[in-house]
Amino acid sequence: MPKLFDAAVFLALFCVPITRAQESAAPHVLTVCEALRGIDLYRGKVVVIVGRSNYTFEGPFMHERCDPDDRILIQGHRWLSAIAVGAEKPAVPDQAFPVGEDILREKLRQLSDYHSDAQGSMVKEEVRTIAFASWVAVYGTLESPAKLKPHMPPNKSNSRNTPGNGYGANGSVPAMILVIRSKDVPPSSDGFRTIDNLRKELAAESQPAEPRSATDNQSKSEPAPPAASKPASCPDPAALDLFKRQIAYERTEETYPLKGLSVIHADVWERGTLTALYIRERLRDFVATVRIVYSVENHEAQGGYTCPVQQNWKECVQQHEDLEAASSDIRRTCAATVDMRTIPAWRPSPNDQTKRRIADELRREIEAKWQGVQQIVIRDFNLKDNQITMYLKMPNGDYFQGCGFSAAGEPHCEGWHLFGQAPVSSIRKWILEKPYRLK
Repeated sequence: MPKLFDAAVFLALFCVPITRAQESAAPHVLTVCEALRGIDLYRGKVVVIVGRSNYTFEGPFMHERCDPDDRILIQGHRWLSAIAVGAEKPAVPDQAFPVGEDILREKLRQLSDYHSDAQGSMVKEEVRTIAFASWVAVYGTLESPAKLKPHMPPNKSNSRNTPGNGYGANGSVPAMILVIRSKDVPPSSDGFRTIDNLRKELAAESQPAEPRSATDNQSKSEPAPPAASKPASCPDPAALDLFKRQIAYERTEETYPLKGLSVIHADVWERGTLTALYIRERLRDFVATVRIVYSVENHEAQGGYTCPVQQNWKECVQQHEDLEAASSDIRRTCAATVDMRTIPAWRPSPNDQTKRRIADELRREIEAKWQGVQQIVIRDFNLKDNQITMYLKMPNGDYFQGCGFSAAGEPHCEGWHLFGQAPVSSIRKWILEKPYRLK
């Protein structure tokens, strides 16, 4: 299913040559908005772009809110304020990133969202909406048509949908960066919760009787906790079941992150109703220097994010999760092995009274947001899903939207989003494979 996953860019990198000029000259370091506002200056140039990157159903892209409407004026037209990410493999795998991390962080600190994430105040709506996202620096060649032609949706005088010549769905993304190298730059907490603080907390954790992984570099001499404080099972069976349901759902999508794995090994971090599962396996379509983390909180799958392999996995989890929302101060870790072959296929919930009530409430929410909507068709859903994808027929044309979904939440649909680089035809096909008509 198309979705913007609050999680990191998973770049499947294929080959691009690096010239001597590229190696010797320090590239410009730009935010997404700076790159788009200077597109005529930077077109065809090798640059570094920093910002939040999302891995979606249709692939990765970088995004920044340049104007309140989430668009930017380029050549007299309003374009999505995003840059598509084209995946290419570096010619020199061990080559260092061309810009130091201090410079990258200095540029990222110009973005208010980066500072907010550093303070641990990431909006939960983002976690539900974005499946995999992170703050990254991408080194590569910026591409954009010299003459951009905007997307022309259907209207009363013209029923034809005319895509633009940009990138993504309907050619509505104005630029693409062809990757030479990428680097995760997770926010530091700048005095709110430092790495040193995290290390001290981790050193205080105690679980010597639990399995330990090669990625867990904590001391083996930690004292054992009192037996009475240790829950009966780790990971929590309910959280593990939700994780498996998330995997079953992702298998229905075109881009399934764990594709090709028959067995996975996870390091598990738990606190109250929060469970994070750090997947140790390298995934074949992703950057070698990151690993995926899936998150379950308050009895709902929350999507996920990535962690750099060089960082202690516990530190990474505690940087990303909303620890203030956890219902307990007691932390524990363990290891889990999941046989993917035993996970049943995803199925929609039975269309019983509860599902029909949720569907009716969802319809009213959509009607309130999309006033005048004539038809609403969503892909059939399970009440434990965390995404909804929909087709909307409006008086001025057809639209496709997604939102983060919670059957228990109010509203049910939050974090509305488009689908970046996904062709409209593939989104339509995906919805109509299992349609559920709301109106």
